[in-house]
Amino acid sequence: MMRIEMCLGIIRKFIFLSGLIFCLFISCARPPVHIPPALPKATKEEIVNALKENSLPISSLKSLVRIKLEYREGEKSKKHSFDGALLYQNTGEFRLQAFGFFGRTLFDLLYKPNELTLYIPSSSVAYQGTPHQRGDFKTADIFSIIKEIIIAGGENYDEVEFFFEDDVYEPWVYGKEYRYLLKINQQTLLIDKKITFQDKKIVAEISYQNYKPVEGKLFPTQIKVFLPSRQLTLEFHFDSLKVNEKLPANFFTLSLPSDVKKLPLSSLKSDDRDQIFPLIN
Repeated sequence: MMRIEMCLGIIRKFIFLSGLIFCLFISCARPPVHIPPALPKATKEEIVNALKENSLPISSLKSLVRIKLEYREGEKSKKHSFDGALLYQNTGEFRLQAFGFFGRTLFDLLYKPNELTLYIPSSSVAYQGTPHQRGDFKTADIFSIIKEIIIAGGENYDEVEFFFEDDVYEPWVYGKEYRYLLKINQQTLLIDKKITFQDKKIVAEISYQNYKPVEGKLFPTQIKVFLPSRQLTLEFHFDSLKVNEKLPANFFTLSLPSDVKKLPLSSLKSDDRDQIFPLIN
């Protein structure tokens, strides 16, 4: 009899302690997390309208700029960066000056549709030729994509036809040689990324960040470009950006000192680049 009472007592204590632990667990448990419903996706019409409303055709651009380059040379990964000033006008002309300490010019690169000049003051050398003679010089590659960047940042989408595939809310734009896939931010309806295809091959990926007001529109002031075929990454950070101002003609004229040695652009090979890149680290 005593054993039965002892067993019952133990059972009662176990039930009591179990109930107490359960009550403590319930009282300490966190309230359920409320997950807000996902915002509805913008319609295709809203995406197209937003792109057209934010289009900013650019006839000229003037800006301070910080440029970062990262690329592979053999088995090695190389990185360089520099601050400078960028000029552009829609006649296809660019000018890029790289600055060192105290505003010293490290190099001055002038691009025209039929002319490319790279002037290096510290060496009193200027490489001159046509754009297609630039060989594998990475800094000259900047000009191969600056126009693409500026056009994409200020595309006149009123003149563009968009295509959507099935239920994917990412518009395609078809050009003469390339086609472009636009990755749209569903919150802002601005372009996050533009992927350029030639046939079915990706030739460039351009990411757009840090949009700021420019002439009543929003323009990306931080742009990152990746060229898969060359394993080359370029980053542009724009500051004090001005667009569509009339730029003096002498901005796109490079006056070289009389003692500068002029060399053909085709002579600028991979090994010769080593004399330039250490200047801009």
